[in-house]
Amino acid sequence: MPSAGYLKRVKDVCVKHNVLLVADEVQTGFGRTGKLMGCDHDFDGTGTKPDILVLAKSISGGFMPSSGIVADDHVMENMKIGE
Repeated sequence: MPSAGYLKRVKDVCVKHNVLLVADEVQTGFGRTGKLMGCDHDFDGTGTKPDILVLAKSISGGFMPSSGIVADDHVMENMKIGE
């Protein structure tokens, strides 16, 4: 686990340089680390969150290969179907 505040500092750098912060929660999402998402250990309660969450596997309960992303409007409004 990164030290406390690490992801918040990464998010600050991303905002400063106009870069999206992508959290890959394929292995750490849906409660596997004790929080809903692994990044919640650092972002929880700070009002800061990744711009994109990458999810897979547990979306289908492990029965079918699946993946997806969750993102803020400012990201999703700039994507086209299939991207």
